[in-house]
Amino acid sequence: MKNLSFGVLLAPYRLDFYNYLSEHFNCKIYFQLKGFKGQLFSTEDLEQKCTYKPLYLETIKIKERHIIKHLSALIKNNQPNFIIVPEFSLLTLQIILYKLITRKKIKIISLCDDSYDILMGNGFSYLHHIARKIIVPLIDELILVDKKVVKWYQEHYHKGIWVPIIRDERKFLPYYTSLKEKAQQLKSQYDGKIVLLFVGRLIDVKNLPLLLQAYKLLGSAYKLIIIGDGEYMSKLKATASKENLDIDFLGKKENDELFIWYQVADIFVLPSYREPFGAVTNEALLAGCKCVISKHAGSSCLIEEGINGYIFDPYSVEELVDCIKRTTTLLSENRKSQMTVTFTECMDNMINKLNQL
Repeated sequence: MKNLSFGVLLAPYRLDFYNYLSEHFNCKIYFQLKGFKGQLFSTEDLEQKCTYKPLYLETIKIKERHIIKHLSALIKNNQPNFIIVPEFSLLTLQIILYKLITRKKIKIISLCDDSYDILMGNGFSYLHHIARKIIVPLIDELILVDKKVVKWYQEHYHKGIWVPIIRDERKFLPYYTSLKEKAQQLKSQYDGKIVLLFVGRLIDVKNLPLLLQAYKLLGSAYKLIIIGDGEYMSKLKATASKENLDIDFLGKKENDELFIWYQVADIFVLPSYREPFGAVTNEALLAGCKCVISKHAGSSCLIEEGINGYIFDPYSVEELVDCIKRTTTLLSENRKSQMTVTFTECMDNMINKLNQL
């Protein structure tokens, strides 16, 4: 007997989550896709970091939808108590239908990454909204990344477990320790300035023009570093040149090259006006960064204001400037992880609640 988890694809920000399921929840893990065109990570590299063997479903693609082949046989062969499914997908509907037809006492758990902003209608289609209304009453529980989303589902459906998208700090923090000396060398070039950092794709929803406006208003005590690539790169560089803004555009960074810069930075800023979660917030907090996070990012739930940062309205440059200044007062030479909850605490709580179903 093996529990089953069906995901869309193996992604870096879910690596520790799936490893934990395999190790602590007697779970076989399947994905619909082995990658996609233009992805910014190597599936093969991720597979080598898995403590289980990722398996892949056979699918029939009809337009943009994937129908899973041999699903009934797969469930029958494993006899699971639990099946974890991706959000409110066609696959989820297939499994609900299987349960209704066979009358199996299987617990269906939806893994949903919606932020509160998306839940309220900013970012998904009407079809997504209808699928949620149909599916949620027919499943047993939801695993959710945003505390406000959990509260909403608890109020409307009496379901919802908070498991934010965070890394297992026991495995992740050693990366930072090994890179500390190099980070200190890079930090020294900024002559005591307060280093602001953005990491992500340089696209419209990241709201980077607002960050540049704020940086201009903050003055020479600050230094802005932007890591990432995308269609807005040339536009942002042109703005920086026109406004005489001293910004380091470092392009795409991964793994050690990226983790060094989290340690160089004092304050991490995520100004997105739409962001399902934002796994970079967790990476920055683990590195000891204080964070200033858009209220429309799901990862704002990791911020305890006045402790590890502040949350701001991404449509107000004045509020962003104010939050950066207030966060500056929180900085300390005693640099350590700024996470206020651990990966193990979240996962253990999830497993305990699922076992009570």
